[in-house]
This record gives sequence, C-alpha cells and structure tokens, in this order.
Amino acid sequence: MSTPPESTSESARLSTVPDDQTPRTVILGLMAKFWTAGSVKTRLGQRIGMHQSARLHKLFVQVLTQALAKAGDHRVAVVTPTAKAKRFGSQISTAWTVDHQSEGDLGQRMMAWFIHSLQRNQSAILIGGDCPLIDVATIQNASDQLARHDIVLGPAIDGGYYLIGLRGPWDKRFERLFVDMPWSSDQVLSITQQRSADAGLRIATINPREDIDTVEALDRLRAWLRESNATSESHRFLHEQIQAILDDPWEDDSSGDVLTDSKGRVE
Repeated sequence: MSTPPESTSESARLSTVPDDQTPRTVILGLMAKFWTAGSVKTRLGQRIGMHQSARLHKLFVQVLTQALAKAGDHRVAVVTPTAKAKRFGSQISTAWTVDHQSEGDLGQRMMAWFIHSLQRNQSAILIGGDCPLIDVATIQNASDQLARHDIVLGPAIDGGYYLIGLRGPWDKRFERLFVDMPWSSDQVLSITQQRSADAGLRIATINPREDIDTVEALDRLRAWLRESNATSESHRFLHEQIQAILDDPWEDDSSGDVLTDSKGRVE
C-alpha cells in the first residue's frame, strides 16, 4: 500500500498558545485493534466482506497516523492484541510510539490510558480509527478547549463520540464517564454530557464527524472525497485507496491475518 501524503492544508497549521498563555503538554492517543480480518469493522464487513473492511481499517489508521504526525506533543497508538503491537507499529508513521491496551471493557481500557497519560501530561486526547478525516486542526481545537474546560468531546453522527479529551490531573469524577456506559449505542454522547454536568465538570464540544462503520457512511465519505479531492492530495490519496480496496479485496493483503473457527474456516 502506498504511503499517505502529509497534510499540507492551511487549516492544519498549529494555532498559538491557548488563552491562558500557559504552554500545555498534550498527549494524543489512537486506540485501535490490529487489522485482522473478522475482528475489526465487522458491521461493515458483513456488507462488503471482512477482508475489505479489515483493509479499510488499516488504511484509516495509516492515514490518521500520517496526517496527525505533528499533532500534540506526544503521540501513542494504543493497540490490541498485545502480540500484534510490534507489527502494528511497523506499519504506521514513525512519529508514533506504540503501547498496549489494558484488560477490561472499552471504558476500563480508555480510563486506564487516561490515568496513565495524565501522570506525565497536562492534558490527554484520545481518538479511534473510525474517522479518517480527523486532522491537526481538529486536535489543536480540542487541545485549546482543554485550556478552559475539563473535558472536550468530538460528537459522532451516530450518537457516540470520535474524540474525548481530559484536562489533568486525573479527577475521580472522570470515572463516571467510563463505567456502566452502553458502548456502541446512540446514547453514549448524551449520557457522557449529562454525567459531566452532574459532576460539575466543564465540558466543551467541537465539530461533529461521522465514524465509518456502515456501507451508508462509507458511501457518504466516498462522495465527499470525490467532491474535495481535486484540491487535496491527501483526500485524493484516500479516495483512490478506498476504491482500490473495494475493487480488489485480495491485492496487497499484507496483513496476512484471518480469523478462523476451530475447524479452520474463515469466520
């Protein structure tokens, strides 16, 4: 697979120091699974094929790590399973280090990362690999919001969020954002906002985006890329690579990983 181009848009330039004029150490995390067919983007895979959806996940992660290579002060890919972490790191931008996800459900893994990250950083921002259009300007906006708020959220169209950031140090009130949450439902954003308000935490939101988890969302992304790719090298690259994967799911299947059942059949 070709290497994603660097983002060069004017909107991706880093902004100045936040309003309080205090330089902030910001760590950016990307939480993602390794691109094993049958283990990632399975909703999408049921419609377009598990190999296509796994390769799209890999593409999105590679595009994001390249586009965000200069976002924040530190960047870490938080990977599962542990056995695939080294291989994961070898196939993304070298601007990122790699760490392992902790045990537990999604909320427990996110909380563990924030607790650890806020021991050494003034703020921490976490994204997933489902929205390939996140850019440096988005991360900088979120970072700026954390100069004045305790929490920042990037709302997802489906009722969840594609980004969450916390201002340190770790506060016990943050725990309610990660426990007993109906993950993968359309209530995640609203419950997070309500719990934040109930705890007296200051919360900010940035522009909404769409996670690419369904065929319909993928079609909307492709349509948007077709309209924008004439003026953006990175968008043109993403559009071409998506089309190549949909046209031939087996070409450049460099992951070499497929989930099988106990009888060796592809799941």
